[in-house]
Amino acid sequence: MKKTLSALAAAGLIAAAVPTTATANEIGGGLSWSGNLTFTSDYLFRGFTESDAGPAVQGEFAVEHETGFYLGSWSSSLASGDDGNGLETSVYGGYEVEFYPGLTFDIGIYRYIFPRTESNEDFNEYYVGLGTSFYDFDVELYYSYANDYLKSGDSASIPELFVTYNVPDSDVYLFGNTGYTKWNALRDEFDTNDYWYWEFGAGVEVVGLDFSVMYTDQDLESRRRFAFMVGADF
Repeated sequence: MKKTLSALAAAGLIAAAVPTTATANEIGGGLSWSGNLTFTSDYLFRGFTESDAGPAVQGEFAVEHETGFYLGSWSSSLASGDDGNGLETSVYGGYEVEFYPGLTFDIGIYRYIFPRTESNEDFNEYYVGLGTSFYDFDVELYYSYANDYLKSGDSASIPELFVTYNVPDSDVYLFGNTGYTKWNALRDEFDTNDYWYWEFGAGVEVVGLDFSVMYTDQDLESRRRFAFMVGADF
């Protein structure tokens, strides 16, 4: 099994919004659809937990055209917080093309929506990325930008590198991700306006289910969080 990076880019408030990696189901007219459903013991995002270290259920659905255009939606449960919000749902759209043999280019927009908050906390994140594969490695470099990140009134710039190693002749894969966030609103809580974060993990597909475990941390304050995930494509 070749596990692509889109499945590892986490989802929800992900570093680089990319389409689902579930097996495409042909619709006709060059269109296909795909989706997935995942249970995670902790919804981890850029070095932090979004579910208060508790479990979350996540799902995604996407439609893609053979020309490279795609649209999708992703949703997750998350920590309720003081405002009572317990749901995040997002929509995204973009265009991905192989512009040179072995090199892909991806560009799009991701809209984060928090429907249960009393105040409007929705915001947009724009992304552009390059990807390649060699031997048993998949590598993607993404840059994301939000002009009102997490509805803070401040913009954020976020480059990220995703790497996956697909173990030959097996359904096992290893993955890693490192990213950097520059965001002035961090000074409200930390004595800095930027931070690094990283993730490492491994997964395997068994009887149609994808099992994986992930470790993440960041240099703002050490949290050393782990998450166990079970997912299925449809």
